[in-house]
Amino acid sequence: MDVYQPLSLDALAPEPWRNGRGITRTVAVDAAGADWRWRISLADLSGTAPFSRFPGVDRSAVLVRGSGLALSVDGAGSELERPGQRRDFAGESDVWAATPRGPARLWNVMTRRGAAHAELRWLTQPAVLLDAGLRVLLAVDAPCQVRCRAVEVDVAPGHYWIPPEGELLQVEPGPGGGLLSTRIAIDAGIRPG
Repeated sequence: MDVYQPLSLDALAPEPWRNGRGITRTVAVDAAGADWRWRISLADLSGTAPFSRFPGVDRSAVLVRGSGLALSVDGAGSELERPGQRRDFAGESDVWAATPRGPARLWNVMTRRGAAHAELRWLTQPAVLLDAGLRVLLAVDAPCQVRCRAVEVDVAPGHYWIPPEGELLQVEPGPGGGLLSTRIAIDAGIRPG
């Protein structure tokens, strides 16, 4: 596989949610099975469903497609109304999602507390990203251009790219679009379990 080739979200294999109430697609994970320290996935939602519980895990959910998602976290409601909006919550929380205005797609980032943490940025203007750790770039509504070394990478909407670690990245989201940057950093050399 070409390290400079972005990948399509639609090419990811669907998997059932841990609670069996939805579908997810794994974008990246650091270990198979239950031993992961971090996991990035995509969820397609329609209707009302509870999220799976993941005790000891910090979660971030970012709307990347759709015209709204209502979330209830331990009884407190909030609405993600447009792409780029995010809600952070603990994996042991009681979380319900509803799609009152049609299907929605969520970018889901999970990190085990004490083992890893995530930094998410929604970019609509050119930016420079200094890489330390793994980074995943997702073009949401418009193509984005990323430069590293002497290479330019065009990331089409609905595609993601995992640049080589340790790169200085110059990113330029297309007009009217957003680029979601997710950086994962390992906190300790311990694995769960």
